[in-house]
Amino acid sequence: MRYKVWHIEQKQWIHDELEIYISPDGEVVEYYSHAYELYKKDISHKVQIVRFTGLKDKNGTEIYEGDIVDCTARLDRGKLLVVFEDGEFRLKQQLDSYGHYAVRNFRKEVIGNIYEHPHLLMEE
Repeated sequence: MRYKVWHIEQKQWIHDELEIYISPDGEVVEYYSHAYELYKKDISHKVQIVRFTGLKDKNGTEIYEGDIVDCTARLDRGKLLVVFEDGEFRLKQQLDSYGHYAVRNFRKEVIGNIYEHPHLLMEE
């Protein structure tokens, strides 16, 4: 499984400088080592894990949970949010919406994500 990690407090993506592990119960743990001493720190409350859908948009950009995609041309639905619910990736019109569409290989384009660009869902 591939994923990215969003740091909630710092409002930025965490890159390769940390080793992040996810326990079977969902706890997110940061490990780091100094002179062979291993440190462990629970950071579950500070990060959001976003999973890769396995799909790419029409430009070859990888689509992750939390991405906002423009589906205007294909579905006439406008901008939709990629979510993971009930064991599958879906598209939602709004955060509080109940309308869902399956994420499929139709022409869509990633235009941002809910973490850095939440205003994109409000513009419609």
